[in-house]
Amino acid sequence: MVAPLDDRYSSVQEVIDALHSPTAPRVDSTVYRTVAVTPPKRGRGLVGEVLYFLSFIVPALILISVLSSPQNPQPKGPEPTPKAETSVDFSTGSSSLPRSTSPHTSRQDYGQFNNAVYYYEGQHIDGLPHGKGERVRKSDGARENGRFVRGAFVSGVLTHKDGTVEKGEFKEGLLDTKQGERTSPDAGREVGVFKRGTLLQGEMVFTDGTRFTGSFRDRKLNGAGGMLLYPNGTKWEGEFRDNVLHGKGKQTYGSGSIFEGEFRDNKLHGKGKMIFEVGTAEGEFRNGEFVKGKFKTKQRVDEGEFVDFKLQGQGTRTTVFGDYHEGYFSGGDLRKGKMVSSSEILEGEFLNGQLHGKGKKTLVLFGEVWEGLFDGGKLVGSSRKTFKDGRVVEGFFVKGSLEKGQMTLPDGTSYAVKGDDYTPVDIRIRAKQFLKKFKK
Repeated sequence: MVAPLDDRYSSVQEVIDALHSPTAPRVDSTVYRTVAVTPPKRGRGLVGEVLYFLSFIVPALILISVLSSPQNPQPKGPEPTPKAETSVDFSTGSSSLPRSTSPHTSRQDYGQFNNAVYYYEGQHIDGLPHGKGERVRKSDGARENGRFVRGAFVSGVLTHKDGTVEKGEFKEGLLDTKQGERTSPDAGREVGVFKRGTLLQGEMVFTDGTRFTGSFRDRKLNGAGGMLLYPNGTKWEGEFRDNVLHGKGKQTYGSGSIFEGEFRDNKLHGKGKMIFEVGTAEGEFRNGEFVKGKFKTKQRVDEGEFVDFKLQGQGTRTTVFGDYHEGYFSGGDLRKGKMVSSSEILEGEFLNGQLHGKGKKTLVLFGEVWEGLFDGGKLVGSSRKTFKDGRVVEGFFVKGSLEKGQMTLPDGTSYAVKGDDYTPVDIRIRAKQFLKKFKK
């Protein structure tokens, strides 16, 4: 006898009918487990023996018939679904894409569709953009054209409603790539490495032509190796902090001026060098001001302390003619010290490049030494002159001329003198008297 093991079937015939039904499930072990054979009791006599034998044969034949009959065989593979000729109007969001009835939900198809979030045309899978396609976001009007992975835009071109265009790879809707580009009508162009929509390394070119190159933080140059180039030819390069030079750097201007060295807030601060039309300043800088070092021009070389590129304090000056000045300077002029040239040596107090006050003048060629008070380079007041042969003239001078004085000879002899002629006064008087008589 055949006994049902599943509550769904009460007889072997119901099992057979179910297996031949058009809506029957695929043949598997579950269906075959719904029946089992229970051994019948053995009868007596010939008839009993025959019936006992048939009780084994008949169920076996039935099962063989079931197994050999068609059972809704599974197709060898998915049948191709022809592409639907559809169209979409992105301005209205209407679409003629038919709903898919294919049971194979993982198949990648091509089509156009519209939902509450976006309009899309291209390859898709499981109802999501997947592959090449174009999507227009309804929230902001942005257009994504490129490659999608299960609804996520991963690479291509993103065009925003304001005209900004981004190219490269994307993550979560933001430019995130090793080589990307962003162009904006107002902000200009950015090219390089992007992370979550922000340029980290590369180049920024603004609409006015200004060009930033290097590492960025919050769209500002930060770090070493940066460069800022202006349309007028001015170029800054070096270490930056928020778009200003901070650290070692170099500024090159369109006029030809070059500032190089250590910077703080875009100004030379520390050791540096300036090259400009007037000359070259090299040394110590403070907040952009040259304070100490060497300043070379076409006429001279000044070395010392400076204010506004003029010697202020102790310093030296060497002119193109070989003159040497040393001492205390104010406003670029020597006020107290020494001036040495090929013809004379001046020592003392100075004003406008001449001895003024106490001083000493040595005439190298003549061997004369003038000592005393000076006014505009000329002896005044109580002063004296020492000649090469040992003579000494002392007295009161007015504008460099002896008003009244005395000549002392090397042997100690002295006599009164006056004016620029240091002949003894009595000899000059007798000479005048003689000339007067001679004329008569």
